[in-house]
Amino acid sequence: PYKIKVHEPQNLGRLGKEFHEENKGMFAFNRDGARNFRMFCYSSQKTLEYLLAGCERVWDKGGAATWVTSTCVTVSPPDQPVECHCGACKETLAKADDFFDAGSIRWFRGPSLIMALFAKRMCEAVKKRWPDKKVIYLPYWNYQECPTKLDFPDNLVVQVAMTTWPMPLRAQDEISRGSMATLRAWRSKACMPITMWDYSVAWTYGPHQYPHVVRDFYPKVKDIVAGVFINGLHLGEWTNTAPTLYVWMKSMWNPELDVDAVLDEMCRRLFGKAGATAREMVRLECDLWEKGAWRDSRVKVPGGWPVPKRLFGIAWTPD
Repeated sequence: PYKIKVHEPQNLGRLGKEFHEENKGMFAFNRDGARNFRMFCYSSQKTLEYLLAGCERVWDKGGAATWVTSTCVTVSPPDQPVECHCGACKETLAKADDFFDAGSIRWFRGPSLIMALFAKRMCEAVKKRWPDKKVIYLPYWNYQECPTKLDFPDNLVVQVAMTTWPMPLRAQDEISRGSMATLRAWRSKACMPITMWDYSVAWTYGPHQYPHVVRDFYPKVKDIVAGVFINGLHLGEWTNTAPTLYVWMKSMWNPELDVDAVLDEMCRRLFGKAGATAREMVRLECDLWEKGAWRDSRVKVPGGWPVPKRLFGIAWTPD
C-alpha cells in the first residue's frame, strides 16, 4: 500500500549556488573539508528538518515534495555510497561495531549505522506529528547492513536493494546465506513485509542459467517479502538468460513452481524438433552455474557486477 520512492530528493548538485550556500549545513563533508553538494550529511539536524518540511508541505498544506507521497516519506540517499567526514559522522563510525552482529560486512557497518540512526529519527518525528504515515527506508550501496541492536518505531517500512547478494550469485552458498540473514534482520525491524530490489544484470556474457536458484529462494522468503522489483540493466540479460528470467517472473507468482516442467515445455514449444537438443543445452548451462566449481566458498565473488575475469577459467572450463 506504500508507493515506492527512491533516491529522493534527486539532483542535489543542480539546486544552485544560492541554495547550497543558504543550506550548506545539511550537506556532507568531503575528506578535504569541502562540502559535497551532491550528498546530504545524515547526521545533520538540518537534513532532517529539510525532509520533514517536505512532509509538512504535502500532508498539512496540500503542496508537493518529490520524497513524499500521500502515505509515506522516503529515506533514500542519491544513487552513490554514503560518505561524510564531519565530526558527528566520525563519532558514529567509531561506535558502529557495537550495533551489528558478527556476520555483518564490517566495512559497511559505519555508513549503515549513520543511515539507520537517521531513519530512526525520521520515524520518531513522523510518528509524533503524523501517526498514520509511514517512513520507507532503502538500505543500499555501503549502508545495507541491518544494525540488529538498534530498535525502530513501528512505522518503518523497508525496501532492501540486494546489490551484494544478487540472484545469479546466490548459487554460491555463502552469498545465499548472506542474503537471507539480511532480509530476516530487516524484516524484524519493519512494520510489514519488506520489498526487495533484486538484480538480473548481465554479470557476464558467458552461457549460464540459474532458474533453480530462483526456485529455491522464493519459498524461503514468502513470509518475509511483500514483493520484488527486478532491476535490469542490459539487453544481454535476455539474450543470455531468457529461460531463467521467464522462470523468475513465474516464480514470483507461484513459489512452488515446477521449474523443470516449465523448461521442458518452453523448449518443446520454442524449438519444435530441436526441443530435446535445446533442453539439453539449458540443462548443461544450469549445471555449469548452479553446481560448478566456481561456487566453492574459497572463490570469493564480490557483490555487484560484473563477474571478475579471474572466474572465467573456473566457471567455463575447456571441457
